[in-house]
Amino acid sequence: MKWRTKIGLLVVIAIGFGILTYVFFGDVDVIETFNASKYVVFSGWVFTILGTLLGIIIPMLLKESTSPPLTEQQRTRLQLEGLLRQVEHDWVEGVLKKHTVLLELGKEIQPDQVQCHLDRIIEIDKQRTLLSAETTILQVFENEAIKQLLILGNPGSGKTTTLLQLAKELIEEARLNKDLPIPVIFDLSSWSKHQKPIEEWLIDELNEQYKIPKEMGTTWFKQHHILPLLDGLDEVKSEARLKCLNAINVFIRNMNITGLAVCCRAEEYGDLSTQLCLTAAIHLQPLNNAQIDQYVQTAGDSLATLDQLLKQDQELRDLATSPLMLSIMSAAYQNVAREELEETYHFNDKKSQLFDRYIAKMLSRRKTEEKIYSDQKIIKTLSWLAFQMQQHTQSTFLVENLQPTWLHSTLGFRLLFGLFWGVLVGSIAYFQEDSVLVMGVVIGVITGFAANQKIKTTEQLDWSWIDFRLLWFQMVSLHLKFVIPLGMLLGIILFSVLDNSLLQGAWLMALIGMVMSMFLGLLEAGLEKTIPDHKNRVNQGILSSVQNMLRFGIPFGLMLGFVFWMVLIIAGFTKVTLLPMLVIGILGGFLYFGGVAVVQHYVLRLMLYLEGFTPLNVVRFLNYASRLILLRKVGGSFQFIHRLLLEHFAAKYPRN
Repeated sequence: MKWRTKIGLLVVIAIGFGILTYVFFGDVDVIETFNASKYVVFSGWVFTILGTLLGIIIPMLLKESTSPPLTEQQRTRLQLEGLLRQVEHDWVEGVLKKHTVLLELGKEIQPDQVQCHLDRIIEIDKQRTLLSAETTILQVFENEAIKQLLILGNPGSGKTTTLLQLAKELIEEARLNKDLPIPVIFDLSSWSKHQKPIEEWLIDELNEQYKIPKEMGTTWFKQHHILPLLDGLDEVKSEARLKCLNAINVFIRNMNITGLAVCCRAEEYGDLSTQLCLTAAIHLQPLNNAQIDQYVQTAGDSLATLDQLLKQDQELRDLATSPLMLSIMSAAYQNVAREELEETYHFNDKKSQLFDRYIAKMLSRRKTEEKIYSDQKIIKTLSWLAFQMQQHTQSTFLVENLQPTWLHSTLGFRLLFGLFWGVLVGSIAYFQEDSVLVMGVVIGVITGFAANQKIKTTEQLDWSWIDFRLLWFQMVSLHLKFVIPLGMLLGIILFSVLDNSLLQGAWLMALIGMVMSMFLGLLEAGLEKTIPDHKNRVNQGILSSVQNMLRFGIPFGLMLGFVFWMVLIIAGFTKVTLLPMLVIGILGGFLYFGGVAVVQHYVLRLMLYLEGFTPLNVVRFLNYASRLILLRKVGGSFQFIHRLLLEHFAAKYPRN
């Protein structure tokens, strides 16, 4: 249907509304009952003029742009390049180059750890082979594994570092060859929460972690624009780990993947009854004595005490074969005199003591003016955070992903959220008539208490005239179909309670429904979800919601409030003033464009503070902990520097 025809139909609808208004309310007795004769008589003309103006203004707004629009292929390429920059910034620059010990790790090819589909057809050599030290992970991925690789290793052996090194080299290739897919890091720890098919889970993670709209993510996976690098199969809950492995195998078979890498601890993988359907597997080898000694001696006098301990204590040297533990030791024993250790060195659990020494060392590095939080507060808060991340199967923490389920009970949160709504509704009611203040508070509390408590941030929104031109009639029609009948039913019920004319109530709510349908339909037709420009900002989801509130909520609310006021005046409610309607409109715009999530988020953070779990400014605390190298910042999210440290902190959290 051409746009001229669509506009013509809207004009006809508006004129029809005007005729029906006159027919229904043209009778003098009805008009006198309605007590608004002059407004009713002219209401038909108002809607007729409104329809005519739409027919004149909309074509002017829909003129083609003078600059040629980007093709779909060009737009996709720009968006993919933005994703590539984000992965590089967050993982390569933010983690690989800042928080890892880059040592040349030995690699052993272990073909018996994977089940290739060709195994059923021909006999394949399953002999293990130790690769030369010069073999890079990219060479293994492309030559040995044909871009389907399982990376195994012991705890702290460098699996994630190796995966990030692979991502770095794949990014360099993708930057040179535009036809290659974009490598993206995904953490499998969150899979066990909903246990979806891997493709659906990847699309959800792409949306949550990288802010890619789900429709776009679906298309990218189908067109093989994404190369998934899956970390932490061992971090999936033990009871769901085999299901996750099987889901990955289904994904491999159904998606005809062009590349995939998976990391897992060797022990946890060996306990599974099934293997991954990949073409190759490697097992990262522990550091040898020569590598350990070279690393420590290169640091000179600063690690002289550690050098002595490693020569005297075989158990400590065994721990040092892990790149992670060697890094922890280097930080814990840096510039420490042997005399300081004489009274504290006799312990049984060396790993736990080593982590405690590392934490104490990091806390002691603070300058006096930087001691914002006490040592006890830092350890207590990080222990709670680690415990909650374990409970919710998360290895990456986003502030905007905080949910009421992180509280012991959601009752206090619901009451506080309901109280906010009560004060809001009551204040608006007080603008109009002070006698309805209490009623407004009660209605608001009930509404807030009964509302959906899951916090959903608003995607970044933009306006597309192309989508508006294509979809506006369809969206308006869709809203008219449902909103007007519902509004008439509500009007009949409301006016029957108020003992007023049922016809008056039905017609009034139909008018309001028509206005709402036109506003919402035209709005939703032009709004589109876009990928936000990557910024290294914490709490990005909530900040984006606030921006959307201000950008779209104020103009939308002002227009909606003014039109509502006009409709009520036309309907005979002459006591209604403009200011409350504008306030209601703006608040409605705020809430529609992300305000609900903003209010819920800060109410939740207040509850976490009141219950003693977090400081009031949780973002400042997380940044502070990352400066202490207890957490690491990945873009706008936070991680413990290793899963072993997360487990160490979680063990400190009281379970009572």
